[in-house]
Amino acid sequence: MAASVTYTLVPATWRADAGVMTCPVYRVQIAWESDDAADPAPGTVPAGTAVSAFTISGFLCKVTWVPDGVATPTNLYDTTIADVLGADILATCPGSNCLAAGAHFRQPRALNAAGADYVGYAPVLLYNTTLNLEVLNAGNAKKGSIYLDIVPSSTR
Repeated sequence: MAASVTYTLVPATWRADAGVMTCPVYRVQIAWESDDAADPAPGTVPAGTAVSAFTISGFLCKVTWVPDGVATPTNLYDTTIADVLGADILATCPGSNCLAAGAHFRQPRALNAAGADYVGYAPVLLYNTTLNLEVLNAGNAKKGSIYLDIVPSSTR
């Protein structure tokens, strides 16, 4: 079976403090399944398999990886999500070495002057872009989902 990717845009609400302040947050769910052994690139979701049919603008605040409970990916699989220009939006929120056991999340981080260590929280700006997922080293016919929590750049 060939690799597949489905992008779903889900409006949600985030509450800062017991209903005192709310801010809209959009969640993008990216459900994926890797190629099986009969396909040209087994164990992967090649870049360009499917690009989101919608565009996104806002600040990427949190990324959550959720492996499938039955067709569990190989431990330490890798993911990248490219924007319309081909830049990996997960560059400061590393998508490599994803865990196969249970959901886990990461927040985008700021790099220090040397560009290596992560220091502090820094959302990634997405501007009028589509999304293009690539998964490597997941194993044949494995599944998972990635959730992107995005605060709109304008709430007007």
